Amino acid sequence: MSGKVGQLINVWVDHHYHHQGIATKMIDELIGQNQVGMICLYSSKEVMRLYEKYGFIQKENYFVMYTE
Repeated sequence: MSGKVGQLINVWVDHHYHHQGIATKMIDELIGQNQVGMICLYSSKEVMRLYEKYGFIQKENYFVMYTE
């Protein structure tokens, strides 16, 4: 692992644009850059399933994904 940690904060899409894949595209782009060994994020309950779909693992009160 590179020792670098990324953090996603406030991935938010206006409610007028929900269900259009915008958040998914943003996360795809951020994860696709893969310049870190681990990504951490905090999530509201409404979008927890989105992050689990990407392979994020729920810890106590946050999610983590190991990219390497």
